[in-house]
Amino acid sequence: MSEHHLSEPVVLAIDIGSSSTRAIPFDASGNAFADTTATRSHAVRATQDGGATLDALEVVEGVVACASESYARLGDRAASLRGVGISIFMHSWLGVDAQGEPTTPVIMWSDTRSTAEVTFLAREYGADRFHRESGCPPHTSYAPPKYLWLKKHDPGAVRRTRRWMNIGDFVLYRLFGSEGSSRSLASSLGLLRADTGDWNRDLLDFLGIAAESIPELVPHDTRFEGASGPYHQALGPAGLLPWFPASGDGSCSNVGSGGFDASTYALNLGTSGALRVLDRSLPRHAPEGLWCYLTNDDRPFIGGAITNAGSLFAWLCDRLRLEPGDKLEAALATMEPDSHGLTMLPFLMGERSVGWRGDATAAIVGLRGNTSSLDILRAGLETVALRIGLILERLRPVSPNTDRIVAGGGVTKSAAWMQIMSDVLEVPLYESEELEASARGAAVFALHALGDIPDLSAVPARLGRCYEPRPWASERYRAARARHADLYGKLVGGIDA
Repeated sequence: MSEHHLSEPVVLAIDIGSSSTRAIPFDASGNAFADTTATRSHAVRATQDGGATLDALEVVEGVVACASESYARLGDRAASLRGVGISIFMHSWLGVDAQGEPTTPVIMWSDTRSTAEVTFLAREYGADRFHRESGCPPHTSYAPPKYLWLKKHDPGAVRRTRRWMNIGDFVLYRLFGSEGSSRSLASSLGLLRADTGDWNRDLLDFLGIAAESIPELVPHDTRFEGASGPYHQALGPAGLLPWFPASGDGSCSNVGSGGFDASTYALNLGTSGALRVLDRSLPRHAPEGLWCYLTNDDRPFIGGAITNAGSLFAWLCDRLRLEPGDKLEAALATMEPDSHGLTMLPFLMGERSVGWRGDATAAIVGLRGNTSSLDILRAGLETVALRIGLILERLRPVSPNTDRIVAGGGVTKSAAWMQIMSDVLEVPLYESEELEASARGAAVFALHALGDIPDLSAVPARLGRCYEPRPWASERYRAARARHADLYGKLVGGIDA
């Protein structure tokens, strides 16, 4: 962490995740300030039928508490604060009544109750058409099936709703009384046309959503200022700063970890995982099995996501009674690539990219009497890498000159897993040293909106160790991938490779 100077611009980044909200100040070089982070937890409410929701007002209160606390912790350095950037989880959906109160909870990306509506949308609107127009595959993550589910199961809430928005829009609307949606979050709803960056009127008409019930799309440098009502006092001086439209955490993570142009893929592996590339030169359409979103400043952002990454590792350690730590890491590192004879499908919570089969389940094939718990765990790490490899294959044609991957998230804590990734992907894999990539990305976007930096690339990320692919290991993993594709075809249906 470098030395900060009071004369240089400072921005406050609000990072709203599925389980907590944090506020972190950054300087114009993308360095976080020590001992100034504020955090508040919130909980996703899960139901037996696949529901996953958040309380919208709880999220707003967490943002207010974090922003005001972090501002106070800056002390005299707060005089250099110039604005607030927001990174927030994607694919959220909620209704708001005429008085600005929520009519529904925040429906999360992980809510699977609209599975039947996905089938209806794919059949009646057209799966290929939906993907071509919106850049999003038909899936329960997106707003159209969620809205159709609400119309069927909670028509009273739909009748009371005057405005539909994502949680990022709602936070700013609640705090400042002004409406406006970023293209970053709007594109992740599945309601935007990827080619034009405008709301998809044909799709809105098909769904029965009135055009006047969704927010206006606003430029990335739009300023929300002057906190209103009770939030004026609660936010204090932080409410007088310009707040900029919220960005999806995916694009923020890319920018924050160093994947801000077509030279670099950004890999993030936490509980879930994603591989993405961002650049103005990219086409505004998604290859089959992937998605195409937009950033706040209208750059195409193409990639794919998997649901089961760190969650698979945690589940396997729990079920196999293995203790994560240095001893386990050392044991995994000594194992030969694909030496266990196992083929695994990692779909504990269904599949997203590249087949988008929410009904897919996990499987392990090839178990023998001498199969060890370490064999199974190593196979799990390798199958996550194989799934990321399928995304990379489909990204190659749209970004053929990308020659490296920057990795962030939990995977960077495991040298064994990083080497597996590099061997499977056959690309140099750099460890990002930016531990707060999403928050840092929000700060960089805010600095760009303020005009303090000319472009996103003006704030490069710090990179650590590089893992080079080993040709002999890559050859073994190509054979493992063929077995993986064969098993997928037999158990899930179709071929995803």
